[in-house]
Parts: sequence; structure tokens; C-alpha cells
Amino acid sequence: MKTRVYFGLLACVAALAAACTSTTVTETSQESRLRSSKLLTPADVTARFETAWNTHDMELFATLFHRDATFVNRFGTYWKGVDAIVNGHRSIHETVYRDSTLKIDPPEVRMLSNDAAIVHFWTRLTTGEAHPAGPHEIDTLVMAVLTRPDGNWRIQAAENVTLTDPRSGKTILRGS
Repeated sequence: MKTRVYFGLLACVAALAAACTSTTVTETSQESRLRSSKLLTPADVTARFETAWNTHDMELFATLFHRDATFVNRFGTYWKGVDAIVNGHRSIHETVYRDSTLKIDPPEVRMLSNDAAIVHFWTRLTTGEAHPAGPHEIDTLVMAVLTRPDGNWRIQAAENVTLTDPRSGKTILRGS
């Protein structure tokens, strides 16, 4: 009787472990496929930026940047290095922007050479209930310098500015 119970319990544990491993492998392979997909054009970078933001996936976000990249956020905070950039974004994605979404318009790309480009892209950030000001929208313009020394486009430097009425200092939306 004890042997049958032991083997029955062992079979249940093995089935549960197989199910968990199968799910983990599937999730890991999907994430791996997205992370390893080539950034063949500057537009691929902006598309991945939007995906990383909307899934709040900071590991995926990190793949957008060179190790020594720089980033100035819309509040003027200056981060040096991909770790600082990701940590700065992680803290807001775990708090005030945890339920936010970002819509990115098609980028304007100015090629400087075969391996360097200046990219401008408009974003519309929609915050959720997690934000202290409640749900609202913000338009920003990102200017990024992209390079591809290894065949993949990555951000070397970026600056994000909020669209603001210069007379009042209030944020405005495009087209308003």
C-alpha cells in the first residue's frame, strides 16, 4: 500500500514538473525569439521599444541599447549606460507606469551613413489608475542616435521631450 501511494505521489510530482517545465520552455522560447530577432532597420527599434513598454519587459527594453548608451528622460534625468537606463525605467514600470501604454508613430529616419542614423519618433503615453494624477495622455518626441556596428541597430543616445505649450508651460497633445 505504501509503495503504491509513493509511486502515485511520485507520478503526480513528475507530471506537475513536466507541465511547469513545458510552460516555462514555451515562455522562454517566445521571449528568446523576440529578444534574438534582428533589428534590421531603425523602425525595428521603435517597434520593439513600443512592445517592451507595453509589456513592461525591461529585459527586452535593454536589448534596444548599446552597453554605453545614454538617455535623457522627459523630466531631464540623464542616465549613462544600459543598466542605469533600464533601472530608471524599471522603477516607473513597477509603480506609476505599471498600467500605462505607449503608441509610437512611424519614425522619421535620417541616415548619416550605412551604420548610423538619427531617428525622431512621436509617442503617445496613456497612463492608468496607478499614476498619481490618474489616467491621462502625454505626447513626447524622442530623438535617438542609432548605430549598428554588429549588424543590429541599437540606440547609442536618446532624449525624450514632452510636448508643452511654451507660453503656459502646460503639456499639450498634438493636434489640440
